[in-house]
Amino acid sequence: MFFNKNRQQTLLRFSAVTLPLFSFNAIAQFNDSATLDQIVVETQQVSAKTSSTNSQQISRGLVWNEQDLVRWQTGVTVTEGGRGGANGYTMRGVESDRVAMSVDGISAVESYMPRFYYIKGFYNGNRNSTEIENLSSVEFNKGANSLTQGSGALGGSVSMRTKNVHDFVDSNKTVGFYAKTAYSSRNTEYRQVIGGGSSRVTPRDCCNTPIAMHMKTKITTVAN
Repeated sequence: MFFNKNRQQTLLRFSAVTLPLFSFNAIAQFNDSATLDQIVVETQQVSAKTSSTNSQQISRGLVWNEQDLVRWQTGVTVTEGGRGGANGYTMRGVESDRVAMSVDGISAVESYMPRFYYIKGFYNGNRNSTEIENLSSVEFNKGANSLTQGSGALGGSVSMRTKNVHDFVDSNKTVGFYAKTAYSSRNTEYRQVIGGGSSRVTPRDCCNTPIAMHMKTKITTVAN
């Protein structure tokens, strides 16, 4: 068999020269940069239909439960859930878990109905809420807004804020108290509420921090 050594040497020399050239071209193409045309995107925030209720309106309006809370809200209702609570809020024909609820930014759990309740004769699951007298403000956002309120806000959302020490203490005071007594002829119930707070600075505090707050509600049913 005849083998040409000169040809083999020529091919090796050609490969040794060609490979560095290809590598240099690849590096040159990688280092090249291109400038794209500038694109300007303009957005416009559409304000949602929002209404709110504060603690003063709740107290002066004799708000007793969730149904009274939406008394002056157009397009917002509460689905009755018996004396044990309610099934959530209804907005624009959408109800229950499809209307998001949050308390101090924390989403409320969805309605549930354990099998144990069926044995006892209860066939209605309610959504968790909060004590009406503990609310500082309630904001109703009508319309789908899952982008800002999270999943579940198909019909809208209800955002609740609870009271802090400033709801009990005036700006020029350090201690404040709150007391309220109410009676409902609908359910023959008495409601007694007492609360207080203090923003006094103690030696341990380095800033004006609320150091005490307490809110207690007592509901008594009068037998007929």
